[in-house]
Amino acid sequence: MKIVVWSLCLVFSTLWTGLAFLAAEAMQWIANGLASGQISDPMRSVAQWPVPAWMSAWIDPVWVEVLRSMLASGLTMMGEVIPFFSSAVSWVVPLIWVLWVVGVLVLLALAGAAHLLIRIFQTPRRAPAFPDAIRLPPAA
Repeated sequence: MKIVVWSLCLVFSTLWTGLAFLAAEAMQWIANGLASGQISDPMRSVAQWPVPAWMSAWIDPVWVEVLRSMLASGLTMMGEVIPFFSSAVSWVVPLIWVLWVVGVLVLLALAGAAHLLIRIFQTPRRAPAFPDAIRLPPAA
């Protein structure tokens, strides 16, 4: 049972490490995109996309224009937030790794606690006692 506990701890810590690595790499990618200006240009052009033919058959054109204007205003607000986000990316990656350490320590603490609980509640195995007929009488 102890092997199962530590194996699960290993699996979960590996998944946690992979998640932290992917998050850190995504933040680095976003930071590079913000620094080069590649992210803000496509966001502005999204509001000018043509309406698909299937959507115009199902949705009133007035609603499409309302959705398009909402999308444009949302992208404008995001464009105003991007400079603040680019300055925050420099401390987000170290924060991800600090959270990773905290997560691994929690996993190790849980596995250690489960190990101790198994050790406490596991009944010790004793050698079977001999029947009375087989025991030798006490020496005189």
